[in-house]
Amino acid sequence: MNNHKHITTDDRIVIKSMILKKKSLRQIALAINKNVTSISREIKRNRTFHQGHLGDKCKYVKLCRKGPGCDRNCSNYEKDSCIKLISAPWVCDGCENLKYCKKHKYRYLTANADSYASKRLINSRRKLQCDCYEITRINKILTPLIRDKHQSLSHVYATHCDELGLSLSTLYRYIDKGILEINNSDLPARVRYKKHKKYTSSFGYKVRIGRTYTDFKAYCKKHNNANVFEFDTVISHSEGNHKVFLTILFRKSTFMLVFLLNEKTTRAVVDKFDELERRLETVNFANLFRIGLTDNGGEFKDVNGLECLDRKYKRMNVFYCDAGASYQKGAIEKNHEYIRKYIPKGKSFDHLTDEDIKKMVNHINSIIRPRLSNKSPFQMLSKKELKLIQLLGYKAVKPDDVIVDSSLFNQ
Repeated sequence: MNNHKHITTDDRIVIKSMILKKKSLRQIALAINKNVTSISREIKRNRTFHQGHLGDKCKYVKLCRKGPGCDRNCSNYEKDSCIKLISAPWVCDGCENLKYCKKHKYRYLTANADSYASKRLINSRRKLQCDCYEITRINKILTPLIRDKHQSLSHVYATHCDELGLSLSTLYRYIDKGILEINNSDLPARVRYKKHKKYTSSFGYKVRIGRTYTDFKAYCKKHNNANVFEFDTVISHSEGNHKVFLTILFRKSTFMLVFLLNEKTTRAVVDKFDELERRLETVNFANLFRIGLTDNGGEFKDVNGLECLDRKYKRMNVFYCDAGASYQKGAIEKNHEYIRKYIPKGKSFDHLTDEDIKKMVNHINSIIRPRLSNKSPFQMLSKKELKLIQLLGYKAVKPDDVIVDSSLFNQ
């Protein structure tokens, strides 16, 4: 790497010319002796937005029953932008349809990129003069959302970054210094994980033949376009017969479904998948639930019931993690933390109804997350997936209306 910490004007000229030649980010990084991540960050931060001729048309307008007149206050509203902007280089330069395209566009303009970077550098090093009015204004935005609705700071920032006028790191710094009304006790606690213990599987070997985690990776590599989901159960008490949760998470979108089961048995799990198949119809079910990964819990032993091996066609393919290796389905394990924000560990699920769970699922999947590029799981669903999810009765919640604690069940 070169000795310049920041990308220079000459570097930006090279970036612009290589984008026009449709070179990859790795080729651009080699040309100016920078890291690929730095090039990606430079283009995303300093690109220029151009309003399209289609206005603020929603990307879901064809699926919506409200008609062509889009309401920007709709919870599902999302600007209709070109699909090419989803992947590198995230700008329209070099596209053969640029001259005729009527959608919203992003351009990488050298002069603008230089200006944006310079202003950002100056603002980051300038001592911010926050008077009482500014602090009060920021508190009015943050306090009701974080203290009353228990939203995370990253979720609030993704929705109100323009109004706040500060970076996320600056907000954390102000909270640490006690400048704002909220404090660290109002923010979600950081989770510390215990060291994994070694376990031996009590699962029958016959069940796992051809369905191990190694088989799972090989099958996914062979069917790389298939929809992969993880599923698990969450218990409230270890003793007695209590209701449990069956959780299902789609890897691509991190969208999580939660269902209330009266008992933790193979019959209850299979019955729930049978119900989903009836509601979605077999073809839609097979597309949505193609490859499943779960642990070695006894409630998942009925492979025949899950996959429907007695039929002519299997409805899905089930695979199992290695013994004591729940991290192999880490996405759903991590997502269980959201459930515990509504229902603390050790608290019974017996008083909850299906409507309570559906309401909780809507709010969990409407939380904006930094690792999803400041989008919610609802926004990460494809059009076809969203349509099927809506058939099950789920709908997104407006960002400011998201509640992340047990008070949700009292509304």
